[in-house]
Amino acid sequence: MEYQLFDKKYNTSIIQLVVQYKKIAQVPSEIQYFTNLQELCLSNNRITKIPTNIQFLTNLIKLDLSSNTIIKITHEISNLVNLQQLNLKNNKIIKFPTEILCLTGLQQLNLSSNQISKIPADIKVLTNLQQLYFRSNKIKKIPKEIQFLINLQVLDLQFNLVKKIPIELKFLINLQQLDLYNNTIQLIPKEIQFLINLKELDLSNNSIS
Repeated sequence: MEYQLFDKKYNTSIIQLVVQYKKIAQVPSEIQYFTNLQELCLSNNRITKIPTNIQFLTNLIKLDLSSNTIIKITHEISNLVNLQQLNLKNNKIIKFPTEILCLTGLQQLNLSSNQISKIPADIKVLTNLQQLYFRSNKIKKIPKEIQFLINLQVLDLQFNLVKKIPIELKFLINLQQLDLYNNTIQLIPKEIQFLINLKELDLSNNSIS
């Protein structure tokens, strides 16, 4: 990354910043001066952690940190109160980052292609979520608290270890796409009939007899 990009006199008016495929491992602290940023894309780099200075980008609506080597999310991300889209796909995250539970305005959350084994019950606080992606993780269970995500339209859990579809899923009346391809599900609950807006359902490559 060219450091002159972060000179304070140039960045006060920038609302979108895209820096991809630059092999950067660390985001310069000067990022904090981009206070009008609404979209920040740093995908396909070598970033290992989110800089603490990101907390000053309170106008951010979209943050894309996909395809890096991030292991843990720092608590400073909870200051991004206007964030609507967060993409952490294809990183090294082992545990669901509870820090993002403060981002109650989130509409789209992508945690696909990580190493997450559990979805916390507290995910219920993200009631504005419309799209939730957990594809290619190690998740074994869908928590019943998912029922509180009443605005959810897309739920993607392909390539996990889910054994059972909770009956509470029936309360997601706005759900349009449910993707459970390649899990270990044995039974389709009859309650799935209550998903009146469901348009796409993929249960292929499970253990359903």
